[in-house]
Amino acid sequence: MIVVMTVSAVEEEIRRVLSCIEARGLSALRMPGGDRVAVGIPSAIPPDLREPLYQALSVLPGVEHVAHVSRPYKLASREFHRSDTTIEIKGVCFGGQQIQIITGPCSVESTDQMEAAAEAAREAGATGLRGGAF
Repeated sequence: MIVVMTVSAVEEEIRRVLSCIEARGLSALRMPGGDRVAVGIPSAIPPDLREPLYQALSVLPGVEHVAHVSRPYKLASREFHRSDTTIEIKGVCFGGQQIQIITGPCSVESTDQMEAAAEAAREAGATGLRGGAF
């Protein structure tokens, strides 16, 4: 379930939504956005609690709307996290617009095997971190 707050929602109204969820033994996840705050419930909501919770949240001040979410992987979904996730490792950005490809053996049994795999990747045109050759 996601509770979308109005653009003009104040901190006290957001806290009231968080308290309403937590009072029912559920976790509440505050998700600040560009111009408004949303509050998500990342865990499963017992069926007998879904509609009463929906009704209780819908009438709270500062709430724009409440949406049921029944998809798996809620924390990774666009409903819970609207922006792209990017991670930088040694100057290389993963998850952005540029596609990164990582190659190598599934397991390494010896130093010779690892060096042979790196040499084959280099000969095939692979580059190392920061755009340099292996």
